[in-house]
Amino acid sequence: MGRPVKETQKTVLEWADVTLTPQSSDEVMHEFLDVIKEFEVSWFSSDSYTEIAEGLGDAAVMLCRLAGEMSTDVTEELNSSMARKRKGA
Repeated sequence: MGRPVKETQKTVLEWADVTLTPQSSDEVMHEFLDVIKEFEVSWFSSDSYTEIAEGLGDAAVMLCRLAGEMSTDVTEELNSSMARKRKGA
């Protein structure tokens, strides 16, 4: 086994393009919402932080896919959002 990959939005989208069935933007959004609902259930019902963390990772993958559908960079949007929040906007 090789070195672990340090994932980025780009590597997630490359993996999704090769591995997953193509979906419309609406289908990606619905899948994102399903993953968030699963995360919510896990949050309130699981005693396992590992299970909760895995759900958070799944949500991050879907967020990257959704941002890719919008041709948006998640990291840039995170940085912009935090800059606005730090300024009190």
